[in-house]
Amino acid sequence: GSQPVHYFAGPASATLLLCASSGHGFLAQVEHMLSRHKGGKSFITLAEGARICRPALVHTGEAPAGGQASSGQTTGAADTHVACISTGGRLLTFALEEIRLMEKGGRGLTLIALEKGDALAGAASYARGIRVTGTGRGGKARGGGANRSDEQEEAGDGAFFASGALKARSPPLSLALVGGEC
Repeated sequence: GSQPVHYFAGPASATLLLCASSGHGFLAQVEHMLSRHKGGKSFITLAEGARICRPALVHTGEAPAGGQASSGQTTGAADTHVACISTGGRLLTFALEEIRLMEKGGRGLTLIALEKGDALAGAASYARGIRVTGTGRGGKARGGGANRSDEQEEAGDGAFFASGALKARSPPLSLALVGGEC
């Protein structure tokens, strides 16, 4: 049978970045994932052996309905880029506008090309910087940050200046957003 893997509580107008370990993903609004049927709704198509990665909230910079920000939403700068990290330690960033909003779900676009034996560990949208956390040798927690420089911000270049070792191991691994400098 089916089992819940991830859940999200928030406004129906919220936009999520949905992706799978196969490297595919897309944007979806919560209202398009709702079902009136008790059995739910098939929304994401997975490749054989792939798993769903943790959904990431895409910040639009707008206040939610009612004008109050909840713990899952912030007002301010809207996310402009996406960062993807593989279990092999590859980090790729690109403009958020390159991903489609898919109302009916599906498999989505290839977010990151993966080598044999590699998998997408996670993806997140951001405005200025990200922090990557994971497990290194001997189960020791590791992390590193990456920021876009002011020059890159003005030029619109999605490249990063990275700090620390971003080499990822097997899960647990996640991308956590930072609201400024790492």
